[in-house]
Amino acid sequence: MSVSSFFSKHVEVLKSTFEITIACSDPQALTDRDMFSSLTLLSVPITRQPSPWSDLRALYRLLSITRRVKPDLTLSVGPKAGLLGMLSAWLLRVPSRLHWFTGQVWSTKSGASRTVFASLDAKIAQMTTLALIDSPSQAAFLEDCGVVKHGQYLVLGHGSICGVDTQRFKPNAWARSTVRQRLHIDESETVICFLGRLRDEKGVFELLEASRTVQRTHSHILILAGPDEEHIRQRTEALGLDGSHVRWTGQVSQPEQILAAADVLCLPSYREGFGLVVIEAAACGIPAIASDVVGLRDSVIDGVTGLLVEVRNTQKLAAGMRELIGRPELRAQMGIEARDRVLAYFQADLVSGLLEEALLGELNR
Repeated sequence: MSVSSFFSKHVEVLKSTFEITIACSDPQALTDRDMFSSLTLLSVPITRQPSPWSDLRALYRLLSITRRVKPDLTLSVGPKAGLLGMLSAWLLRVPSRLHWFTGQVWSTKSGASRTVFASLDAKIAQMTTLALIDSPSQAAFLEDCGVVKHGQYLVLGHGSICGVDTQRFKPNAWARSTVRQRLHIDESETVICFLGRLRDEKGVFELLEASRTVQRTHSHILILAGPDEEHIRQRTEALGLDGSHVRWTGQVSQPEQILAAADVLCLPSYREGFGLVVIEAAACGIPAIASDVVGLRDSVIDGVTGLLVEVRNTQKLAAGMRELIGRPELRAQMGIEARDRVLAYFQADLVSGLLEEALLGELNR
Protein backbone atom coordinates (compact mmCIF):
# COMPACT_ATOMS: atom_id res chain seq x y z
CA MET A 1 0.00 0.00 0.00
CA SER A 2 2.84 2.41 0.79
CA VAL A 3 4.44 1.79 -2.60
CA SER A 4 1.18 2.30 -4.50
CA SER A 5 0.12 5.33 -2.47
CA PHE A 6 3.43 7.18 -2.19
CA PHE A 7 5.87 6.10 -4.88
CA SER A 8 4.19 6.03 -8.30
CA LYS A 9 5.27 9.57 -9.19
CA HIS A 10 8.68 9.11 -7.55
CA VAL A 11 9.30 6.02 -9.68
CA GLU A 12 8.27 7.89 -12.83
CA VAL A 13 10.86 10.58 -12.10
CA LEU A 14 13.63 8.41 -10.64
CA LYS A 15 13.71 5.44 -13.02
CA SER A 16 15.56 7.43 -15.69
CA THR A 17 18.38 8.12 -13.20
CA PHE A 18 18.44 5.00 -11.02
CA GLU A 19 18.15 1.26 -11.43
CA ILE A 20 15.34 0.53 -8.96
CA THR A 21 14.47 -2.63 -7.05
CA ILE A 22 11.29 -2.56 -4.94
CA ALA A 23 10.85 -5.03 -2.08
CA CYS A 24 7.35 -5.10 -0.57
CA SER A 25 4.89 -7.56 0.92
CA ASP A 26 2.77 -8.13 -2.21
CA PRO A 27 4.14 -6.83 -5.53
CA GLN A 28 1.14 -8.29 -7.40
CA ALA A 29 -1.16 -5.90 -5.51
CA LEU A 30 0.54 -2.73 -6.79
CA THR A 31 -2.20 -0.61 -8.32
CA ASP A 32 -0.22 1.09 -11.11
CA ARG A 33 1.15 -2.00 -12.81
CA ASP A 34 2.36 -0.16 -15.92
CA MET A 35 4.43 2.26 -13.84
CA PHE A 36 6.21 -0.54 -11.96
CA SER A 37 6.46 -3.08 -14.80
CA SER A 38 9.98 -2.05 -15.86
CA LEU A 39 11.37 -2.39 -12.32
CA THR A 40 12.59 -5.40 -10.36
CA LEU A 41 9.79 -6.30 -7.93
CA LEU A 42 10.53 -8.67 -5.05
CA SER A 43 8.26 -10.09 -2.36
CA VAL A 44 9.17 -9.78 1.32
CA PRO A 45 6.72 -11.21 3.90
CA ILE A 46 6.48 -8.18 6.19
CA THR A 47 3.43 -8.13 8.47
CA ARG A 48 1.98 -5.02 10.11
CA GLN A 49 1.73 -6.60 13.58
CA PRO A 50 4.77 -7.81 15.60
CA SER A 51 5.53 -11.47 14.86
CA PRO A 52 9.03 -12.64 15.87
CA TRP A 53 9.31 -15.64 13.54
CA SER A 54 7.74 -13.82 10.61
CA ASP A 55 9.98 -10.82 11.23
CA LEU A 56 13.08 -13.02 11.29
CA ARG A 57 12.05 -14.58 7.98
CA ALA A 58 11.54 -11.12 6.50
CA LEU A 59 14.97 -10.01 7.76
CA TYR A 60 16.61 -13.10 6.23
CA ARG A 61 14.84 -12.37 2.93
CA LEU A 62 16.00 -8.74 2.98
CA LEU A 63 19.56 -9.80 3.75
CA SER A 64 19.46 -12.20 0.79
CA ILE A 65 18.10 -9.48 -1.50
CA THR A 66 20.69 -6.96 -0.34
CA ARG A 67 23.57 -9.41 -0.89
CA ARG A 68 22.35 -10.17 -4.41
CA VAL A 69 21.41 -6.63 -5.53
CA LYS A 70 24.37 -4.86 -3.84
CA PRO A 71 22.54 -1.50 -3.76
CA ASP A 72 24.34 1.81 -3.54
CA LEU A 73 21.37 3.22 -1.64
CA THR A 74 18.49 1.76 0.38
CA LEU A 75 15.34 3.75 1.18
CA SER A 76 12.73 2.35 3.59
CA VAL A 77 9.26 3.54 4.58
CA GLY A 78 7.18 2.35 7.53
CA PRO A 79 8.19 1.31 11.08
CA LYS A 80 8.58 -2.44 10.48
CA ALA A 81 10.10 -2.06 7.02
CA GLY A 82 12.38 0.63 8.42
CA LEU A 83 13.69 -1.51 11.25
CA LEU A 84 14.25 -4.60 9.10
CA GLY A 85 15.36 -2.70 5.99
CA MET A 86 17.84 -0.47 7.76
CA LEU A 87 19.19 -3.37 9.81
CA SER A 88 19.89 -5.46 6.71
CA ALA A 89 21.41 -2.48 4.89
CA TRP A 90 23.55 -1.56 7.91
CA LEU A 91 24.76 -5.13 8.46
CA LEU A 92 25.79 -5.42 4.80
CA ARG A 93 27.32 -1.93 4.73
CA VAL A 94 25.14 -0.37 2.05
CA PRO A 95 26.88 3.01 1.51
CA SER A 96 23.74 5.21 1.65
CA ARG A 97 20.89 4.26 3.97
CA LEU A 98 17.75 6.43 4.19
CA HIS A 99 14.53 5.90 6.12
CA TRP A 100 11.41 8.04 5.74
CA PHE A 101 9.64 8.86 9.02
CA THR A 102 5.95 9.42 8.24
CA GLY A 103 4.12 9.28 11.57
CA GLN A 104 4.92 7.55 14.85
CA VAL A 105 2.55 4.96 16.34
CA TRP A 106 4.02 5.70 19.76
CA SER A 107 3.31 9.43 19.79
CA THR A 108 -0.06 8.93 21.50
CA LYS A 109 1.13 6.16 23.83
CA SER A 110 2.55 6.43 27.34
CA GLY A 111 4.67 4.38 29.68
CA ALA A 112 6.75 1.41 28.62
CA SER A 113 5.19 0.99 25.17
CA ARG A 114 6.05 4.57 24.23
CA THR A 115 9.63 4.12 25.47
CA VAL A 116 10.13 0.85 23.58
CA PHE A 117 8.70 2.03 20.26
CA ALA A 118 10.47 5.39 20.43
CA SER A 119 13.76 3.62 21.11
CA LEU A 120 13.19 1.40 18.05
CA ASP A 121 12.71 4.50 15.90
CA ALA A 122 15.90 5.93 17.40
CA LYS A 123 17.72 2.72 16.42
CA ILE A 124 16.40 3.10 12.86
CA ALA A 125 17.69 6.67 12.76
CA GLN A 126 21.10 5.58 14.08
CA MET A 127 21.44 3.04 11.25
CA THR A 128 20.67 5.62 8.54
CA THR A 129 23.12 7.89 6.83
CA LEU A 130 20.22 10.36 6.42
CA ALA A 131 16.72 10.40 7.87
CA LEU A 132 13.91 11.84 5.76
CA ILE A 133 10.94 13.28 7.68
CA ASP A 134 7.64 14.19 6.04
CA SER A 135 6.85 17.43 7.88
CA PRO A 136 8.65 20.24 9.73
CA SER A 137 6.59 19.86 12.92
CA GLN A 138 7.25 16.13 13.00
CA ALA A 139 10.96 16.76 12.54
CA ALA A 140 10.92 19.08 15.56
CA PHE A 141 8.96 16.47 17.56
CA LEU A 142 11.39 13.66 16.73
CA GLU A 143 14.37 15.85 17.56
CA ASP A 144 12.82 16.89 20.88
CA CYS A 145 12.22 13.21 21.70
CA GLY A 146 15.83 12.35 20.93
CA VAL A 147 14.95 10.08 18.00
CA VAL A 148 16.92 12.10 15.43
CA LYS A 149 19.79 14.53 15.81
CA HIS A 150 19.95 18.03 14.42
CA GLY A 151 21.65 18.13 11.04
CA GLN A 152 21.11 14.42 10.37
CA TYR A 153 17.64 14.63 8.83
CA LEU A 154 15.92 16.33 5.92
CA VAL A 155 12.39 17.55 5.19
CA LEU A 156 11.69 17.88 1.47
CA GLY A 157 10.49 21.42 0.80
CA HIS A 158 7.47 22.28 2.94
CA GLY A 159 6.76 18.63 3.76
CA SER A 160 4.82 15.63 2.38
CA ILE A 161 6.15 12.27 1.29
CA CYS A 162 4.91 12.44 -2.29
CA GLY A 163 2.98 15.63 -2.95
CA VAL A 164 -0.21 15.69 -5.04
CA ASP A 165 -0.96 14.87 -8.67
CA THR A 166 -2.82 18.08 -9.47
CA GLN A 167 -4.02 16.70 -12.80
CA ARG A 168 -5.88 14.00 -10.89
CA PHE A 169 -6.89 15.94 -7.77
CA LYS A 170 -8.63 19.11 -8.94
CA PRO A 171 -12.08 20.75 -8.88
CA ASN A 172 -14.35 18.51 -10.96
CA ALA A 173 -17.98 19.49 -11.52
CA TRP A 174 -18.79 16.21 -13.28
CA ALA A 175 -17.42 14.08 -10.42
CA ARG A 176 -19.20 16.26 -7.87
CA SER A 177 -22.55 15.76 -9.57
CA THR A 178 -22.03 12.06 -10.31
CA VAL A 179 -20.95 11.08 -6.80
CA ARG A 180 -23.74 13.11 -5.19
CA GLN A 181 -26.33 11.46 -7.40
CA ARG A 182 -24.96 8.00 -6.58
CA LEU A 183 -25.05 8.73 -2.83
CA HIS A 184 -28.47 10.44 -3.01
CA ILE A 185 -27.16 13.83 -1.93
CA ASP A 186 -28.85 17.00 -3.14
CA GLU A 187 -26.62 19.59 -4.80
CA SER A 188 -27.73 22.18 -2.22
CA GLU A 189 -26.47 20.11 0.75
CA THR A 190 -23.18 20.87 2.46
CA VAL A 191 -21.02 17.72 2.43
CA ILE A 192 -18.36 16.98 5.03
CA CYS A 193 -16.07 14.10 4.11
CA PHE A 194 -13.72 11.82 6.02
CA LEU A 195 -11.40 9.86 3.71
CA GLY A 196 -9.02 7.29 5.14
CA ARG A 197 -8.83 4.12 7.19
CA LEU A 198 -11.76 3.95 9.59
CA ARG A 199 -10.06 3.47 12.96
CA ASP A 200 -10.55 4.79 16.48
CA GLU A 201 -7.27 6.73 16.32
CA LYS A 202 -8.54 8.65 13.29
CA GLY A 203 -11.12 10.33 15.53
CA VAL A 204 -14.06 8.81 13.66
CA PHE A 205 -16.27 8.50 16.75
CA GLU A 206 -15.62 12.12 17.73
CA LEU A 207 -16.54 13.09 14.17
CA LEU A 208 -19.80 11.11 14.27
CA GLU A 209 -20.70 12.54 17.67
CA ALA A 210 -19.96 16.10 16.52
CA SER A 211 -21.88 15.57 13.29
CA ARG A 212 -24.96 14.30 15.13
CA THR A 213 -24.87 17.38 17.38
CA VAL A 214 -24.34 19.81 14.48
CA GLN A 215 -27.09 18.23 12.39
CA ARG A 216 -29.71 19.56 14.84
CA THR A 217 -29.03 23.15 13.75
CA HIS A 218 -26.90 22.94 10.58
CA SER A 219 -28.07 20.49 7.93
CA HIS A 220 -25.26 18.56 6.23
CA ILE A 221 -24.27 15.17 4.86
CA LEU A 222 -21.33 13.27 6.35
CA ILE A 223 -19.46 10.91 4.01
CA LEU A 224 -17.21 8.28 5.59
CA ALA A 225 -14.98 6.80 2.88
CA GLY A 226 -12.33 4.15 3.45
CA PRO A 227 -11.79 0.60 4.65
CA ASP A 228 -13.55 -0.19 7.94
CA GLU A 229 -10.65 -1.81 9.79
CA GLU A 230 -12.18 -1.85 13.28
CA HIS A 231 -15.90 -2.52 12.69
CA ILE A 232 -16.61 1.18 13.10
CA ARG A 233 -19.94 1.05 11.26
CA GLN A 234 -21.28 -1.82 13.35
CA ARG A 235 -20.23 -0.12 16.57
CA THR A 236 -21.66 3.19 15.37
CA GLU A 237 -25.05 1.65 14.69
CA ALA A 238 -25.04 0.03 18.13
CA LEU A 239 -24.43 3.44 19.72
CA GLY A 240 -27.08 5.16 17.58
CA LEU A 241 -24.55 7.54 16.01
CA ASP A 242 -25.17 6.72 12.35
CA GLY A 243 -28.30 8.71 11.39
CA SER A 244 -29.86 9.24 7.97
CA HIS A 245 -27.40 12.02 7.11
CA VAL A 246 -24.38 9.64 7.15
CA ARG A 247 -23.14 7.91 3.99
CA TRP A 248 -20.71 4.96 4.16
CA THR A 249 -18.84 4.17 0.93
CA GLY A 250 -16.27 1.58 1.99
CA GLN A 251 -12.86 1.64 0.33
CA VAL A 252 -12.78 3.81 -2.79
CA SER A 253 -10.59 3.40 -5.88
CA GLN A 254 -11.03 7.01 -7.03
CA PRO A 255 -10.61 9.21 -3.94
CA GLU A 256 -10.34 12.32 -6.10
CA GLN A 257 -14.02 11.93 -7.08
CA ILE A 258 -15.18 11.62 -3.47
CA LEU A 259 -13.21 14.73 -2.55
CA ALA A 260 -14.59 16.67 -5.53
CA ALA A 261 -18.10 15.94 -4.23
CA ALA A 262 -17.32 17.38 -0.79
CA ASP A 263 -17.34 20.90 0.62
CA VAL A 264 -15.14 20.24 3.65
CA LEU A 265 -12.65 17.52 4.56
CA CYS A 266 -12.56 16.51 8.22
CA LEU A 267 -9.58 14.67 9.71
CA PRO A 268 -9.80 14.62 13.53
CA SER A 269 -6.91 12.15 13.99
CA TYR A 270 -5.17 11.61 17.30
CA ARG A 271 -1.88 11.37 15.42
CA GLU A 272 -0.86 11.79 11.79
CA GLY A 273 2.15 12.10 9.53
CA PHE A 274 1.92 15.03 7.17
CA GLY A 275 -1.75 14.38 6.35
CA LEU A 276 -1.60 13.65 2.62
CA VAL A 277 -5.39 13.56 2.26
CA VAL A 278 -5.54 17.18 3.46
CA ILE A 279 -3.49 18.46 0.53
CA GLU A 280 -5.30 16.12 -1.87
CA ALA A 281 -8.53 17.79 -0.76
CA ALA A 282 -6.84 21.18 -1.00
CA ALA A 283 -5.90 20.45 -4.61
CA CYS A 284 -9.62 19.91 -5.23
CA GLY A 285 -10.32 23.33 -3.71
CA ILE A 286 -11.64 21.83 -0.46
CA PRO A 287 -10.69 23.29 2.95
CA ALA A 288 -10.07 21.02 5.94
CA ILE A 289 -10.94 20.77 9.60
CA ALA A 290 -8.14 18.84 11.27
CA SER A 291 -6.73 18.08 14.70
CA ASP A 292 -4.08 20.46 15.96
CA VAL A 293 -1.40 17.76 16.16
CA VAL A 294 2.11 17.22 14.83
CA GLY A 295 2.04 16.80 11.05
CA LEU A 296 -1.39 18.26 10.45
CA ARG A 297 -0.09 21.64 11.59
CA ASP A 298 1.94 21.65 8.40
CA SER A 299 -0.82 20.56 6.01
CA VAL A 300 -3.41 23.07 7.30
CA ILE A 301 -2.79 26.80 7.84
CA ASP A 302 -5.29 27.59 10.58
CA GLY A 303 -7.82 30.20 9.51
CA VAL A 304 -6.42 30.33 5.96
CA THR A 305 -6.71 26.90 4.30
CA GLY A 306 -8.91 25.38 6.99
CA LEU A 307 -9.33 25.08 10.73
CA LEU A 308 -7.24 23.33 13.38
CA VAL A 309 -9.16 22.13 16.44
CA GLU A 310 -8.12 20.59 19.74
CA VAL A 311 -7.62 16.85 19.40
CA ARG A 312 -10.36 14.60 20.93
CA ASN A 313 -12.49 17.66 21.70
CA THR A 314 -15.93 16.95 20.23
CA GLN A 315 -17.29 20.39 21.14
CA LYS A 316 -14.45 22.23 19.37
CA LEU A 317 -14.84 19.94 16.37
CA ALA A 318 -18.57 20.65 16.24
CA ALA A 319 -17.90 24.40 16.46
CA GLY A 320 -15.53 24.21 13.50
CA MET A 321 -18.11 22.27 11.49
CA ARG A 322 -20.81 24.82 12.28
CA GLU A 323 -18.56 27.68 11.21
CA LEU A 324 -17.76 26.21 7.80
CA ILE A 325 -21.28 24.90 7.15
CA GLY A 326 -22.77 28.28 8.05
CA ARG A 327 -20.27 30.38 6.09
CA PRO A 328 -20.09 29.20 2.47
CA GLU A 329 -18.14 32.30 1.45
CA LEU A 330 -15.43 31.43 4.00
CA ARG A 331 -15.32 27.85 2.70
CA ALA A 332 -14.89 29.10 -0.84
CA GLN A 333 -12.06 31.50 0.09
CA MET A 334 -10.28 28.83 2.13
CA GLY A 335 -10.63 26.42 -0.78
CA ILE A 336 -8.96 28.91 -3.13
CA GLU A 337 -6.12 29.52 -0.66
CA ALA A 338 -5.71 25.77 -0.11
CA ARG A 339 -5.42 24.97 -3.82
CA ASP A 340 -3.03 27.88 -4.44
CA ARG A 341 -0.78 26.56 -1.66
CA VAL A 342 -0.73 23.08 -3.18
CA LEU A 343 0.16 24.47 -6.60
CA ALA A 344 2.99 26.48 -5.06
CA TYR A 345 4.54 23.88 -2.74
CA PHE A 346 3.11 20.38 -3.02
CA GLN A 347 2.82 19.35 -6.65
CA ALA A 348 4.04 15.78 -7.07
CA ASP A 349 6.66 16.64 -9.71
CA LEU A 350 8.19 19.21 -7.38
CA VAL A 351 8.42 16.80 -4.43
CA SER A 352 9.83 14.02 -6.64
CA GLY A 353 12.45 16.43 -7.95
CA LEU A 354 13.45 17.29 -4.40
CA LEU A 355 13.71 13.59 -3.57
CA GLU A 356 15.95 13.00 -6.60
CA GLU A 357 18.22 15.85 -5.47
CA ALA A 358 18.37 14.38 -1.95
CA LEU A 359 19.25 10.88 -3.19
CA LEU A 360 21.94 12.11 -5.57
CA GLY A 361 23.33 14.37 -2.87
CA GLU A 362 23.55 11.48 -0.44
CA LEU A 363 25.26 9.23 -3.00
CA ASN A 364 27.80 11.96 -3.79
CA ARG A 365 28.44 12.91 -0.18
